[in-house]
Amino acid sequence: MLNPNTRHIYLESLQPPAGYVLDRAITTTFSLDLLSLLMAPLSMSLFECQDRRDVLNNPIAVLEALKRTTNHLTVFCQQGRIAIPKGDTLLYRHLEPVVIEVQPPNNNGIFHPKIWLLRFKNDDNVIYRFLCLSKNLTFDKSWDTILAMDGCLKNRKNAFSRNHPLSDFIKTLPKIATSNLSQNMIDNVNIIAEEVKRVEFKTPDGFDDFSFLPSGIDGYTKPPSLHSHSRLMAMSPFLSDKCLHPLIDSGTENILISREDSLDGIKQKIYDSVESRSEIYIMDESAEHSEGIEGTDDESIDQPAFNDFSGLHGKLYISENGWNASILTGSANATIAAFDGRNVEFLVELKGKKSKIGIDRFLNDEKTSFKEFLCKYKRTDTPKDDVKKELENRLENARRTISSSKFLLKVTRNSDGTFSMCMKSKCAISMNSDLIAGECYPISLKTSNSQNINLLLTENHITFNNVSILSLTSFIAFELVAKHKDQKMSINFVLNLPIEGLPPDRDTLILQSIVSNENQFMRYLLFLLAEGDESFIINDRIVKHNAENMDFGIKLNFQFPLFEELVRAYSRNPEKIERISKLVKDLDSKKDATQKLLPEGFVQMWETFMKAREEEKSL
Repeated sequence: MLNPNTRHIYLESLQPPAGYVLDRAITTTFSLDLLSLLMAPLSMSLFECQDRRDVLNNPIAVLEALKRTTNHLTVFCQQGRIAIPKGDTLLYRHLEPVVIEVQPPNNNGIFHPKIWLLRFKNDDNVIYRFLCLSKNLTFDKSWDTILAMDGCLKNRKNAFSRNHPLSDFIKTLPKIATSNLSQNMIDNVNIIAEEVKRVEFKTPDGFDDFSFLPSGIDGYTKPPSLHSHSRLMAMSPFLSDKCLHPLIDSGTENILISREDSLDGIKQKIYDSVESRSEIYIMDESAEHSEGIEGTDDESIDQPAFNDFSGLHGKLYISENGWNASILTGSANATIAAFDGRNVEFLVELKGKKSKIGIDRFLNDEKTSFKEFLCKYKRTDTPKDDVKKELENRLENARRTISSSKFLLKVTRNSDGTFSMCMKSKCAISMNSDLIAGECYPISLKTSNSQNINLLLTENHITFNNVSILSLTSFIAFELVAKHKDQKMSINFVLNLPIEGLPPDRDTLILQSIVSNENQFMRYLLFLLAEGDESFIINDRIVKHNAENMDFGIKLNFQFPLFEELVRAYSRNPEKIERISKLVKDLDSKKDATQKLLPEGFVQMWETFMKAREEEKSL
């Protein structure tokens, strides 16, 4: 289980093994927070990152991490489930080509899996890491599960049949995407899908075997049944009455762990039957409202907003038969949508001996006892709020309508140097404006620049005018409000829309805006020259001090042996020189920026170094 105050365990799981670098990565999530996504490249590049403050306070580290990883990373998420950031940062522009929204094959379901598949390499070997989580890529405050397995890529004579479901799942992702993938993304997906069949994943300690279990895609219709056991523990934050029958129909001394509001919603007859064979628990109040993590997350199909989500969020099913036991872990709640194949889900089944992985061992283990965080559930009469349910349904239908409207953004340059962004739907939008009101705007602009979504219904397009080049983005925010009787409810979300006409120099200008002065440039330069990625923390402190206090004129080479460091990097780690060369070229693309960003002493020294480098190559 992931304690909500130990987010670093998740981030550490993305870091390459010693001596390896990230080569390719694919992840899937239901809901997505863009700031959370910025933290992932930091971890994959071996830069320390504990919380969102590290991201916002160190844009240079994030920028470099993005440059190293975004060409290798693809994020698949449910369409219409990207959260609106609380504030904008230019770094979000680098995420636009990374995020791919998808819709499940079943229009009544959701895309719900939460996995990572990372490919690491060194000069001799390739290692894959597979992560299966219940956690979305968001800043929530919930208790979640994570399974991590590493495996070496074997030669073509070796193929592991149990990996084929994982390969088939990866192959499906581009097919259910709502926008076209770049050729680079397609190549990465194909390579990972083919190679993973030849990866010998190591079975986790304490288990005898494992199986990959995707569902909701072609060839994999449903998760495995939870029936046929002598005892069952089901842990799920969301519940459907029908999915509780395995706790009723077989087994005794069963365990059900859920959220209080979900248990309150069970029909009385079903609840009585479950209670007769099971102990029913919720998270203890002290664990339910754990302090210290900011964030939002919400994945219930019945919950329309990105609320602060805390408490139980893990999905775990432990079944026992005789001396044996199996664990199902991953994304599937104990709901009809998850277990009838409506949703796209991903589970892993782990098998072993009851004495090592059984229910009692999980609940009462001396080192990792989970039962101390639980308390008995006491049922109370909670009246149904039909008005709230009606509002939720209206908003969810509106979200689906807008998300599926096939928008296209077109950018045009105005005579005054600003830009206009026209958002147009390829099909007519049918939505009752008397029931739903709302606004939309690029996430780079203030809400005061928002436009009423009624324009999409009457004119089929919306135009945002006087947009600066740095504010051009494909991330469009939507805020919807529904009213019924005396109640009101709202939701908000972001769509990553196809965009045409982006100026080719936008990303260069973003770089020049982040690296906006000599101090920032020197910090970035020394950051790139750090001898080893593992020394980043120490070097970052040195860089910050030097960049704030260094005289960049003639004294540059005396205060820091920059030329010697460049020569050392060229001989030991030439890719650093390529990164620096690209940085200098981008910053040198405009002469007015050159004088501000590149110290004169550096310009002369860099020309001397590059000349010496070319002469050595010609020998």
